[in-house]
Amino acid sequence: MALRRRLNIDLEIVGDEQAPLLTPAPLPISTNIPDLLASGAPALRQAVATAIETGTRQAVSVELAQVACVPLTTGRVVVGALILAQQRSDGVSAERARGALDLMGFWLSNAVEAHLESPSSEEGDLDRLSALCRLLGDSATHRSDREIVATFGEALAIWHDLEVFGYVETTGGEFVREVTLAGADASGSPPTVQRTSLPEGGQMGRISRLDVERLGFANGQDLVMRRLSGSAAAWVIVVVGAVPVADLPRLGRYLALLDQSIGRNVETSISRAVASMARHLLDEAHSTLEQARGALDEVQDALKLSSAGLTVSTPTGVALLSIGSAPEIADRGDSPDGRQVAILRPLPQGFGMAMAAEWPADRRVTRHEHQVAHAVADLFESWACRLVRQATDARERRAAPRSYGEDLERFAGQAVEGGIPVTVVVVSFANVSLQPGVTQAQVGRLREQMRPTDLVGRLGEGEIGMLLHNTPGGHARAVTARLRQALQRDDTTSRFKVSIGVASREPGQMTSGALAQEAREDALRDIEESYQ
Repeated sequence: MALRRRLNIDLEIVGDEQAPLLTPAPLPISTNIPDLLASGAPALRQAVATAIETGTRQAVSVELAQVACVPLTTGRVVVGALILAQQRSDGVSAERARGALDLMGFWLSNAVEAHLESPSSEEGDLDRLSALCRLLGDSATHRSDREIVATFGEALAIWHDLEVFGYVETTGGEFVREVTLAGADASGSPPTVQRTSLPEGGQMGRISRLDVERLGFANGQDLVMRRLSGSAAAWVIVVVGAVPVADLPRLGRYLALLDQSIGRNVETSISRAVASMARHLLDEAHSTLEQARGALDEVQDALKLSSAGLTVSTPTGVALLSIGSAPEIADRGDSPDGRQVAILRPLPQGFGMAMAAEWPADRRVTRHEHQVAHAVADLFESWACRLVRQATDARERRAAPRSYGEDLERFAGQAVEGGIPVTVVVVSFANVSLQPGVTQAQVGRLREQMRPTDLVGRLGEGEIGMLLHNTPGGHARAVTARLRQALQRDDTTSRFKVSIGVASREPGQMTSGALAQEAREDALRDIEESYQ
């Protein structure tokens, strides 16, 4: 209607019965379409009827006015017409006046049709919910749960100008801020949220002004919080911004959809990781070492790990397999800082498997990633059981004294070539041959003092060899001091003279000779020093 005054024309919309649908305020315009329609002007009514029936524009002159009739279409159906009328001016030809009205009718009718076809507020919510479902579904196909949360936050930022913070649960039971949108002011949100401050799982709560300040969020804005309730969704989502009460149901639907998407993503991630690993583990054209290395590379890529390691060992400590760089995990289990996972699995006939994974320092393990890691370990365990069946007990007994030393040297060389420092430790017991079985018993006890992916085995009667991955020589002395104290506390070995020697290799270091032999020589010096 504002265009009527600006353009000095009259505008009207009529339905298929040619009844005016607009009730504009009177304006000082010489042409009045409702009056022309009411007067029953035959030429005008015929032009309107033709435009509606044929869907084509019509032009007609009525009295001293030039009139254009433009059909209005929604859903490919003509539902009415837009009528434009303008008093002809002296000096302006009828053709020029008709052309100006046609041009205005063209873009005005497009705008009116777009408005008529725009959804209602309820339909708009459904459209956005459908769009969010597709958006989160695409993310769940290729990304982790933290990336799904980030995608969700970006959608709310664009659609409703809201900030979203994602807090993930750690192994310590607290929720740590893990997702913050680019450009968001993180200083207005606390780095951690305690479990006791959270709403129950699946419930969405609008936080009072007093609680907003108590939790550590910047005051002055609405704050809505929901703890996702799915088995894999150990997340708390905090939405900050202007959230009217009427918009809370819609926000609740968005968050429920996020919860469902993360739950489905776990199954998708596990299936994708297992399928990519199986291609390598079932490839008979490659050796078992190449099979395991290819599968471990797939795991590292799928979980975005900074390092990963896999070891399969015999009851006597002989390493059937050892690949990857093992993270430094002191205890057998998840590390307290929440970014390291060690999974130990017993295998048949006393064999064992250890899988270790480490994420970057700025990334904490989510429950989703923890579940994927354990599913990956299940497949590695099944594959390792096949290795155990292939190794007979007789062959193991014959090969142990010599093959363990060869394996130790081979694995050490592979690690150094891969850029990882290693240290070999040799522990010798004097006169232990007088009491058979002591050496083998000590192999098991010393393994309890080491990391899951370190190798410990018998080099010979009275001699134990250990391979420490990712351990420079400077760190090895602290390890040997701890081992010496453990042996001195043991009633069995306290009766024997114990000597410990070490030998290390750094990446790029060119040194001839076997590491185990160097460690033996260092152990001999240890004996000589003890007698001085």
